Amino acid sequence: MNISSIQVSLYAYQRYSESSVDSIANESISSSSNQSASSSSVTPLRDRIVSQIKKTAGDEQKAEQLLQSYSKPNNGGILVAASNMPNLKDVEAIRRFESISNAFERENAAVEQQKTELIANGKEEGKTTEEILTELVNFYDSQSDLYKTGIGWEGSLFSFNNSSSIGWEKTLEQSPTVVDTFA
Repeated sequence: MNISSIQVSLYAYQRYSESSVDSIANESISSSSNQSASSSSVTPLRDRIVSQIKKTAGDEQKAEQLLQSYSKPNNGGILVAASNMPNLKDVEAIRRFESISNAFERENAAVEQQKTELIANGKEEGKTTEEILTELVNFYDSQSDLYKTGIGWEGSLFSFNNSSSIGWEKTLEQSPTVVDTFA
């Protein structure tokens, strides 16, 4: 059992829901920090990014700041509401958490590399910052359910206990090889 990975995920959730990506995003992110941490959903990251892109339309400097913000590597682990974290005595939930977390970390590394290439290629091709940001949204739209749930892209989060039936279903879908040895 890797306690530090749970703590990193909890920190990532807190950072994600309570802080802003940058000054452009303050209003849209503050609405998500007011949501209950006990739910298995957040304001979809996709909606917030699209909103931020719209707010920067026509202002290349703000759009460039937003792109720089999203150019930074994301290595915070999967996003999990604090109430959806596994009970440390629940071996099955811990195994599922580790399985999903490890798979997410592998996928996240590949996504980060592709994201960097997408941004670099867009700049080389002379695309506007807004066009690159829109391509970034489309790129994230094309990712796996594991990745999108792991970052809260569509608003759903994993649940590693029975606090959310939808979140638990997503957990079961993404960790089918984990077997409850006590069943």
